[in-house]
Amino acid sequence: MKYFIKIVQTYSPKNKLDKALLEYIQPIDYLLLDKKSLNKRITQLKNEVTKLNNVHFRCSPQTLQEWTDDANTHYRIHCVVQFAVYPAKTINS
Repeated sequence: MKYFIKIVQTYSPKNKLDKALLEYIQPIDYLLLDKKSLNKRITQLKNEVTKLNNVHFRCSPQTLQEWTDDANTHYRIHCVVQFAVYPAKTINS
Protein backbone atom coordinates (compact mmCIF):
# COMPACT_ATOMS: atom_id res chain seq x y z
CA MET A 1 0.00 0.00 0.00
CA LYS A 2 1.15 3.53 -0.76
CA TYR A 3 0.76 6.60 1.45
CA PHE A 4 0.41 10.24 0.42
CA ILE A 5 1.94 12.98 2.59
CA LYS A 6 0.36 16.44 2.56
CA ILE A 7 1.45 19.45 4.60
CA VAL A 8 -1.80 20.77 6.01
CA GLN A 9 -0.63 23.88 7.83
CA THR A 10 2.56 25.85 8.36
CA TYR A 11 3.23 28.65 10.78
CA SER A 12 5.62 31.59 10.56
CA PRO A 13 8.91 30.55 12.15
CA LYS A 14 9.58 32.38 15.42
CA ASN A 15 13.23 31.41 15.83
CA LYS A 16 16.13 29.61 14.12
CA LEU A 17 14.94 26.20 15.31
CA ASP A 18 11.47 26.69 13.80
CA LYS A 19 13.01 27.91 10.54
CA ALA A 20 15.40 24.95 10.33
CA LEU A 21 12.57 22.46 11.01
CA LEU A 22 10.32 24.07 8.43
CA GLU A 23 13.07 23.98 5.80
CA TYR A 24 13.74 20.31 6.56
CA ILE A 25 10.06 19.34 6.29
CA GLN A 26 9.07 21.29 3.15
CA PRO A 27 10.39 18.63 0.67
CA ILE A 28 8.03 15.94 2.04
CA ASP A 29 4.94 17.77 0.77
CA TYR A 30 3.09 15.72 -1.88
CA LEU A 31 5.24 12.61 -1.47
CA LEU A 32 3.91 9.17 -2.30
CA LEU A 33 5.70 6.46 -0.30
CA ASP A 34 5.30 2.80 0.54
CA LYS A 35 4.95 1.75 4.20
CA LYS A 36 8.64 0.94 4.68
CA SER A 37 9.80 4.25 3.18
CA LEU A 38 7.21 6.15 5.21
CA ASN A 39 8.40 4.60 8.48
CA LYS A 40 12.00 5.37 7.53
CA ARG A 41 11.10 9.00 6.71
CA ILE A 42 9.24 9.49 10.02
CA THR A 43 12.21 8.02 11.94
CA GLN A 44 14.57 10.36 10.08
CA LEU A 45 12.30 13.28 10.93
CA LYS A 46 12.27 12.38 14.64
CA ASN A 47 16.07 12.15 14.59
CA GLU A 48 16.36 15.50 12.81
CA VAL A 49 14.09 17.17 15.38
CA THR A 50 16.35 15.86 18.15
CA LYS A 51 19.48 16.97 16.29
CA LEU A 52 18.13 20.46 15.61
CA ASN A 53 16.99 20.78 19.24
CA ASN A 54 20.61 20.15 20.24
CA VAL A 55 22.00 22.60 17.68
CA HIS A 56 19.56 25.36 18.67
CA PHE A 57 19.67 24.63 22.41
CA ARG A 58 18.68 28.18 23.38
CA CYS A 59 15.26 27.75 21.73
CA SER A 60 12.41 25.86 23.35
CA PRO A 61 12.78 22.23 22.26
CA GLN A 62 10.27 20.83 19.77
CA THR A 63 8.77 17.36 19.51
CA LEU A 64 7.02 15.47 16.75
CA GLN A 65 3.49 14.64 17.89
CA GLU A 66 1.40 11.92 16.24
CA TRP A 67 -2.31 11.09 16.32
CA THR A 68 -4.77 9.18 14.17
CA ASP A 69 -8.36 9.58 13.12
CA ASP A 70 -10.40 7.14 11.04
CA ALA A 71 -7.77 5.98 8.50
CA ASN A 72 -5.38 8.95 8.50
CA THR A 73 -2.34 9.69 10.60
CA HIS A 74 -1.45 13.27 11.49
CA TYR A 75 1.84 14.71 12.68
CA ARG A 76 2.60 18.08 14.18
CA ILE A 77 5.56 20.04 15.40
CA HIS A 78 4.00 22.64 17.68
CA CYS A 79 3.77 26.10 16.06
CA VAL A 80 5.88 24.99 13.07
CA VAL A 81 4.03 22.57 10.79
CA GLN A 82 1.25 20.02 10.64
CA PHE A 83 1.07 17.30 8.01
CA ALA A 84 -1.14 14.31 7.31
CA VAL A 85 -0.48 10.86 5.89
CA TYR A 86 -3.33 9.49 3.79
CA PRO A 87 -3.58 5.96 2.42
CA ALA A 88 -3.49 6.24 -1.38
CA LYS A 89 -6.45 4.83 -3.20
CA THR A 90 -6.10 2.96 -6.45
CA ILE A 91 -8.50 3.62 -9.27
CA ASN A 92 -9.53 0.62 -11.34
CA SER A 93 -10.34 1.43 -14.95
